Amino acid sequence: MYSDKIKYWVEISDDDLETAEILLDKNKLLYCGYLLQQSIEKILKAYYQKEMNAYPSRTHNLIYLC
Repeated sequence: MYSDKIKYWVEISDDDLETAEILLDKNKLLYCGYLLQQSIEKILKAYYQKEMNAYPSRTHNLIYLC
């Protein structure tokens, strides 16, 4: 079972992904790309928290989070 914090990261990641899909349909590629990065960042933070049992660092660096 997910902790509340992990559930939070997954839910907002899903929301960013859904919004990115809408923007892709509207050919708004710059903002679509931005929200895809945000979605990936948040799902990586959920995974980090699950695996390390610690709050992830305050970073936007996807390579670091991996």
